[in-house]
Amino acid sequence: MYRKGKRFIKNRKAVASVVGTMMAMMVFLSIFTLITTQYIPVWMQSNEITFIDNSIGGMISLDHALTMEAISNTTQITERTPFRMESADVPVLSPPTAGVLTFNPLNGLFYVSFQVPTSSTSSGPSGFTTFNLGTYNPGSPSTNYGGGYGGSVDYYVPARYVQPERIVYEGSAIIVSESSAMVVKVSPEFKIMTYTVSGTTYYELYLGIYGLYGQPATGSGPGIQSIYTTLLGEQQYKENYGTNLESTTINILTPYPTAWINYLNGYLSIHDPGSYSVSNPPSAGPPGSNEFLVTVTITGLSAVNIVVATYGFSMYSGSSL
Repeated sequence: MYRKGKRFIKNRKAVASVVGTMMAMMVFLSIFTLITTQYIPVWMQSNEITFIDNSIGGMISLDHALTMEAISNTTQITERTPFRMESADVPVLSPPTAGVLTFNPLNGLFYVSFQVPTSSTSSGPSGFTTFNLGTYNPGSPSTNYGGGYGGSVDYYVPARYVQPERIVYEGSAIIVSESSAMVVKVSPEFKIMTYTVSGTTYYELYLGIYGLYGQPATGSGPGIQSIYTTLLGEQQYKENYGTNLESTTINILTPYPTAWINYLNGYLSIHDPGSYSVSNPPSAGPPGSNEFLVTVTITGLSAVNIVVATYGFSMYSGSSL
């Protein structure tokens, strides 16, 4: 005898509602997955690239402020350089990427040895002695390791969607460092100038050194960190050797030796006045530090022109200070 089966769900409209809800949820989850795996990474990648570019622009503005203070040669002007400390976000779905800005007065120190005439004849200088702008001493951090001039500003961008980068200002150069490479992005105040007199070619070294003096400081997002710099003084060392060809040695204490070595070799291979040498590999820096000593010696120079500008440095959070 045939027996009619029992219906588990008698209301067809209820079944349709449940199926419709499940289908809507599946569509929503598919769209949400597409947004989180495709749309947000592309959006945040663009945000972080813009953030890094703006951070480099901030370092360029800092270099411009220091240069203008040196050119004006006045100690009555304080320049402010603001740095935005976070990228744009994706509203609700992804927070901004925050940067970390650090000032270290013991990084990026320069030490220079050059020749100073001690006697002369009618044809020009005949005797020379060595003059040192600082003498590297790894055991004396309280004196900038022997009277070095420098200091560094380090902006770390811990990007999540592109390669994390450090943008560093030291020695009047801007360096960009990633996990696999470091390069000088903006050249320092380092030039070999050539001029000819009565058929004789002369080579003059120009070197601008900025010494930043202040307490170590670190700032992070959100908001704005402002850097304040005030020119404390400026000293020029200019020597003319005539037809004598003299040498100058520059020591750079830096956490970014590869960037400096590649830059110096590249520049001097084009503007070589006679001969030069750049230490590679660099020497180890002070014990326990992450620094190295890069040494460059340039011979065949007819003159040197070295300008040392020193600045008071401070850093505060907020945009209204």
